[in-house]
Amino acid sequence: MPIPEFRPIGCFVDSGLKPRPIPKLIANFRGKIDWHNLNKTVAECARRVNLKGFHYFGVQFYGECWSGDNVELTYNKQGTSKNCFQGVGRRRANFVYGFVEKEMSARLVNGPSSKSGRVEVFYRGSWGTVCSKEWDMRDAEVVCRMVGYSGALRAYRDGRYGSGKSRVRLGDVQCKGNEENLAFCSHKDYSNCTQSEIAAVKCKSASASAQIQPRISYRLVGGNSRSEGRVEVYYARQWGTICDKGWDLTDAGILCRMLAYTGARATPKYGQGSGRIWLSDVKCNGTEDSIFRCKNAGWGNVDNCDHSNDAGAECYHD
Repeated sequence: MPIPEFRPIGCFVDSGLKPRPIPKLIANFRGKIDWHNLNKTVAECARRVNLKGFHYFGVQFYGECWSGDNVELTYNKQGTSKNCFQGVGRRRANFVYGFVEKEMSARLVNGPSSKSGRVEVFYRGSWGTVCSKEWDMRDAEVVCRMVGYSGALRAYRDGRYGSGKSRVRLGDVQCKGNEENLAFCSHKDYSNCTQSEIAAVKCKSASASAQIQPRISYRLVGGNSRSEGRVEVYYARQWGTICDKGWDLTDAGILCRMLAYTGARATPKYGQGSGRIWLSDVKCNGTEDSIFRCKNAGWGNVDNCDHSNDAGAECYHD
């Protein structure tokens, strides 16, 4: 069974006192740690946790894999910690991860026009609302782009478009503003929220010249960890690569931020891909929220490029 994509949440205290913030020991890999690649421990923990049907997990004491029900509500109960190392916790600390919900969709409901309304998301099999705790313009920007507008004019926290009949699905949403989907923003599963705390937005009109982000998948392939690899994009029902003609740290940085990393530290080669080379001459200025908003030669216009020119990115977190 393939491992779903997961995202880093951060380093948090686990004092060992009950109730523990992440309650269940899923596996102990401390006798089999590859100290040259701790990502293997994280990936194996993710695989075990996914089989159990849980959504969040933590790695503690370098090789202990912890998870459980509703961990998204409890992992930070004892505060943040600095006692983590290369994506795993040391003693009394969990480095926490959450599986990315790639199928999250959004809609605006009960507003005066298609540009305004209560935010509802399709998350883990059903539609629901978003609690407005921590809700701000950065979150609204992401939602508005998800529903096809160029950005947000207002982020409402007062439940002005009602609470609806669906359950509250998300809360404590904290986007940076450049994500392409709420799934890539920090968030918690939520159920406790009053009618006056349901999030809503008002979006900008999409003018004829507005550049709405295409719904295109992307990934890093062939690296030693999930934070690096050859850049591949899924277009016209086919995975392909990007030519490195003009490719630089600015371009790679945009791609890394789309994947919820802080930025890019290098643009190495990660072997040759296959299929089409979809883009070339990518030229980002660094302010774009998507690689597909950057100037380029056009889809499939890749003169003088072959797969020896496939672009790569090495991403990093602060």
